[in-house]
Amino acid sequence: MGELPDEAGSGDNERASAEITGGYAALIRTALTKRNISNRALRRAGVINERTRRIFDYKLNSGNLTMSEMTEITRFLDINPMRALIAVAYLNDPDAYFEPCCEVLTAYNEQLVTAMTERAAALSGDFAVIHRTLHHCPAHVERISVEIVEQQERTRQWLERRTE
Repeated sequence: MGELPDEAGSGDNERASAEITGGYAALIRTALTKRNISNRALRRAGVINERTRRIFDYKLNSGNLTMSEMTEITRFLDINPMRALIAVAYLNDPDAYFEPCCEVLTAYNEQLVTAMTERAAALSGDFAVIHRTLHHCPAHVERISVEIVEQQERTRQWLERRTE
């Protein structure tokens, strides 16, 4: 069993949590701005209540939105939760959510989760076999990323020839 984090570890967790909260706030703010949606429009659409509308900026920036408010807002804005997680927590850049690279990473990740779920079910819960083969992951990631870049280059060249 793991140990509880000491005070320094706890501070690291709080700092990471604050960065993620700030990242989601920035992502939501950018999505609202790009779509020209005001707090009042969120209220009129029934996404937030009147009290939340009056203090929306404070609640968003301080990380005090409830889980149900966050769920309603992200659903209304059509924010993909997996894509948001990748942009905010892994790429550490909320604006990356709107980039094609993040879209590709999300698509691959969703397919990987589906495939691994199916395979894990076939193993009847015995993850030891999968765990022993995890050392192959970096090689797979390298191969897949090279293939993605090569395909992007072929697509770019094809589009250039088509527009000439």
